[in-house]
Parts: sequence; structure tokens; C-alpha cells
Amino acid sequence: MSEIKKDIQLTENDLKQYNTVICREIWIKKSINSIISTIISVIIVLQILSITSEFSSQLETSYLKSLGKENIFAVFIVISVIIYGIFYCIFHQFLTKYNKIELVDPNGSTLKPNQIILNDAGIFQKSKIHSSHMTWEGVLKIENNKTMFLFYIDNLQAYIIPKRIFDTDEEATIFLQQAEEFWQAAKKSESKEKKRPWNANIEVTHPEETPPI
Repeated sequence: MSEIKKDIQLTENDLKQYNTVICREIWIKKSINSIISTIISVIIVLQILSITSEFSSQLETSYLKSLGKENIFAVFIVISVIIYGIFYCIFHQFLTKYNKIELVDPNGSTLKPNQIILNDAGIFQKSKIHSSHMTWEGVLKIENNKTMFLFYIDNLQAYIIPKRIFDTDEEATIFLQQAEEFWQAAKKSESKEKKRPWNANIEVTHPEETPPI
């Protein structure tokens, strides 16, 4: 069976362009929701003001006359702003609910059930459609917060392990301790190799393979 093979090394610029594409899609959806909400709210406000102005012109009361045209106009402005804000919030919330910005696809691999395995060789993650392996040397830090363990492999990328998957707090604590032991052992091994650069290029010759003098 034929295969396609290509070496890839991403740069920071590649990641910036990718993030730009994602942010653009989110911005477009948000903008559509805001524009529709604004248009509908403005139309409603204009209709209400039109009806109110006709009604107020028919009420030639001494109170309205005492306010003066400028003050009446200011009152209408305040009322229109309040009405606009109320209807904008209502329609924007409605559109946000039915025109959701989904960060992950329900049919994608991110939310599929998977299994994670930790051992001295690293982190293994497996599902029906995906598998990955990261050595402990690739783990930058391990973070423990209220709801999850995060095994960072880059500044904005991590293996996510929710604490809700553990039956007890003790089980979660043991899991974290074992993970940190694997990680620390790998870091010590890596530091030892860095301290011994002199043996990196030594070629070992077995006695039986030593050529005769």
C-alpha cells in the first residue's frame, strides 16, 4: 500500500495564522448576531417613538407645555436608549442561543471517549479514531487546579484530565503523585544525559570484535 510522508516543522507564524482563521470565524458569528440584534432593536424603537410622538402631540397638557420642546426631545432620547438596550439584550441573547459559537464539533475527535495511560515511557491517549504518545521529556509542567489536572506540552496546549473521572479524592491524589514521579524521574534522567556529553559519540567495541594488532 502506498503512503504519503512529509516532514513538518511548524513556526510561530504558522500558529498565528491558524489562530487568525479561528478568531475570524468566531468574530463573524458574533458580528452577525450583533448586527441583526441592532437592526431589529432600532426598528422597534423607531416604531415606538413614532407612536409615542403622535400620541403626545394629541395631549396638549399644561405639563407638556411647561417642559418645552427641548426637554421633551431629551426625554424621548432617554426612553429610546432604554428601550433599545432592553430589546438588544433580548434579541442578542436569543440569537446567541440558537446561533452558537461552538469551539468543538460534537462529531470531532476531541469529545470522543478516550483512555489515558501513564507509565515511565510517557503519556498515551487512545480512542477509536485517534491515538497519541508524548514522552515525559515533552511535558513542560503539571498543573493541579480545582477541577482538573493539566499536563502542559506547550504554553496553550495540554492533556486535560478532569478530576470528576476519579471515584474519590484519594484516587485523584495517588494518580497525580504517580504522574509527578514519572515526570521527575524522566527529568533527572534527561539532566544526567546532558551532564555527560563526553559519552555521546563513544563507539563501544566488544573484545571479540577487536581487530588483531
